[in-house]
Amino acid sequence: MTNIEKTTALKSLLDISDASEDGLIGIYLSLSMSEIINWKYSLSTSSDLAEASDSEGNSIGLKVNIFYEMAKPDEDTIYTFVYSESDAGWLYESEVTSLKKYGIVYNSQPVDGETITVDFCVSNLSQYDTLQIMACIAGYNLNGAENQTADSEIGKSRTFKYSDMLAYIHAMLVPYCGIV
Repeated sequence: MTNIEKTTALKSLLDISDASEDGLIGIYLSLSMSEIINWKYSLSTSSDLAEASDSEGNSIGLKVNIFYEMAKPDEDTIYTFVYSESDAGWLYESEVTSLKKYGIVYNSQPVDGETITVDFCVSNLSQYDTLQIMACIAGYNLNGAENQTADSEIGKSRTFKYSDMLAYIHAMLVPYCGIV
């Protein structure tokens, strides 16, 4: 689903008919996807979302959650990092950068012109569309009741199954873990 389709679905499920909440819904969608990736992939350097390899095709470790936060991919994309001796570092989009900043785990001594490619498959995120939408509903429905632990008015009391959107994601998604 596209973000527009997710926004439309959320508005329908939350019975919102105008565009006044679109910005807030967009924030919920963005935060929930970031948390899904962070929760699912923070304990592993391999995943079904992205693969990193060097010039020779050797697999390289990649912390997908860190890469996602830095690159913010919105479509299936191949990212290329090139080592430049004259710039004394790795270039990404003609700027010197740190591989570690992008979650790339590379311990070899690079040579001039060596490349590292990261193939990020945003389309694989579609498996989390329903979780993302339901997490947004859980979070949105608590709007105005942040950090509330109990409420009682006129003989009615209110409790929540999930304390927030993150609690919903953590309860519904089993994270990957790597073997050390």
